[in-house]
Amino acid sequence: MPPALLVALPLFPPPFPSPPSLRLARSRRRWSFALPDIMNPPPALSYLVPAAGKSHYGLPGEPFESRLLFAAEVAAFAHRGQTRKNRQAAPYINHPLNVAGILLREVGLLEDGDASRRPAHEDAILAGILHDVVEDTDFTLDHIRLYFGDSVAKVVDEATSNTALSKSDRKLDQITSGPMKSYPGRLVKLADKVSNLRDLLLDQPRTWSAERVLAYFAWSHAVCAGMRGTHPRLDALLDDIWQSTITLEGREFRCFDPETAERLRNIGIYGFTDEGDRAAAMADRAQGN
Repeated sequence: MPPALLVALPLFPPPFPSPPSLRLARSRRRWSFALPDIMNPPPALSYLVPAAGKSHYGLPGEPFESRLLFAAEVAAFAHRGQTRKNRQAAPYINHPLNVAGILLREVGLLEDGDASRRPAHEDAILAGILHDVVEDTDFTLDHIRLYFGDSVAKVVDEATSNTALSKSDRKLDQITSGPMKSYPGRLVKLADKVSNLRDLLLDQPRTWSAERVLAYFAWSHAVCAGMRGTHPRLDALLDDIWQSTITLEGREFRCFDPETAERLRNIGIYGFTDEGDRAAAMADRAQGN
């Protein structure tokens, strides 16, 4: 059995005891294995699953540090083998860890003096680590709910795109749904955008033209505009990005320019039309995604 699976076996709880095997991973290799007894894990797994009758490490009531580490373990396994679309093909897990780091270190959510907001802030940080697990891996909201509680699962659900929609409709949905998200849901979404935009500033996908990069910034600005005011530090981090410059194809551009954004929106280049959707899909296929 591959070593990575030793970390993962207890992550598949009831109500799934009957199937003889589960296929995991989104990578080209998929492993099948017998489902273990979750309450009596092998010794090598006992650090992940406490003795029967005790609260799970990720659930409310456990120390936040314990919940945070367990979320990182879950996300690291769920995203195993996945990479970012940048030239470096960085491990995907770097991104959700960075989202949580932004909320912890740069926004300082746990330094907030308002104790009544502490539960929402903890949920946001945990969901920041887990925000792509349901959308991009075989894990489900049921897994998140069982191991981290209803409130974290709700925030992860808010961060999960509706894959039944076309790519262009998903992009539009992110703009229209942002203001309706819960407070922790907006925190995660904005930190996710900060992380993605910083990555794009430093290292663009090889197949992306300058126009497509600028279109991503323009669309991201539209997504974030509806959530402005959620947290002043996130507003400041995003303002720094919009005012930055980026060099593409030998030319320097502002990351966000209203006139350029309007032109790109009108021609559908950032996914508001079927033509924009098809263009994005063709670029992704050329990249092998």
